[in-house]
Amino acid sequence: MNSQGIELSYVRSTEIDSRFGDQQVSDCLLSMPLQKPSVSKVIIERNEVCGNTTYGMYLFGVTSRLGVVAVRKNLINENMFWGFGSNDCCDPDPVVGVVVEGNVIRGNRCGAIRLRFAGIRSHRITDNVVEKNAVAFNSTELAPSVIEEYESLNTIRNNTKTLHYPHPQGVWHTDCCSCCHSLLGNRKGKYLCHRCYASFYCSTPCLKTHSDRHSRLCQLIRSRYSATTDPFIFSGTPKHPIFVRTAVNRDHKRGPAFAPPPQVGRCRFVVKLQTDEEKDSSNTPLAVYDQSQTVSTKIVNAHLFDLIFNCGVLGEFHRTSKKVFCWAVLEDIETLRIFFHELAPYTDEW
Repeated sequence: MNSQGIELSYVRSTEIDSRFGDQQVSDCLLSMPLQKPSVSKVIIERNEVCGNTTYGMYLFGVTSRLGVVAVRKNLINENMFWGFGSNDCCDPDPVVGVVVEGNVIRGNRCGAIRLRFAGIRSHRITDNVVEKNAVAFNSTELAPSVIEEYESLNTIRNNTKTLHYPHPQGVWHTDCCSCCHSLLGNRKGKYLCHRCYASFYCSTPCLKTHSDRHSRLCQLIRSRYSATTDPFIFSGTPKHPIFVRTAVNRDHKRGPAFAPPPQVGRCRFVVKLQTDEEKDSSNTPLAVYDQSQTVSTKIVNAHLFDLIFNCGVLGEFHRTSKKVFCWAVLEDIETLRIFFHELAPYTDEW
């Protein structure tokens, strides 16, 4: 696994053809900066571009200085950000500068194809199989008509925006009482262990009867499937000195008016965990806050970082930031515990 599969940047145009094909590029970085020999065409075909920690392929300022970049018949699979990205600007009278055709673009964590400042005339994207990515195209940076056109020219299937966990019901089934194994139905969540939040019961007697047997497992669950951090609790209106958004969607229902502040030592509540844009390291601090914005902090946790990129959804701007919702509890005024044995329900309201 490497930081980026293929990057072409500021390639000057003229006479030489460059071909990169019939090779596996999952463990190398191909870069063509200004000082390299000038070329008129670059063809990248029949490669496997897999397992990179950012983009699979990324074009940066290429087509304004280059005749054509052709990306053909590649497998672009399981990359951390987008499978294929381009931020080439269109000229006033654009011609086709990027051709992406006949590729399989599959299982990329942020999405399949991200185009910035690009249009149909400058980027020809046809006959690709786009499947099992977080999303197919970056809908916040492309006009709906452009996305419609691209979708009609490619095979688009099984790309999903929803929050998911590897197991449909989390790490284990929680539909039965942990003591007597009767089905919980709508009683689920009424009686549960308030230390691990993973054992559910049908009644108070079952909860008490099972407490001794459960205590060892409870400690293991808490140590393996939870993490703690300083909650940075604010009184009044929080100013968010740590997590600062570049823009705010005023339709979001955040703040004390939309949710009660969480109470110390009381019931669990939902927190959002979100990565910053263009951050690909598991040592990157993750933003954590609740809907009332009473709790706001950062946490560094490799397991949570992997959970966000494997199971989360794209952030508001559909770029490279991702988010999940987890259950949390304020153990005391100095400790926020976040649980990740199961995900909390997804919402786009905040």
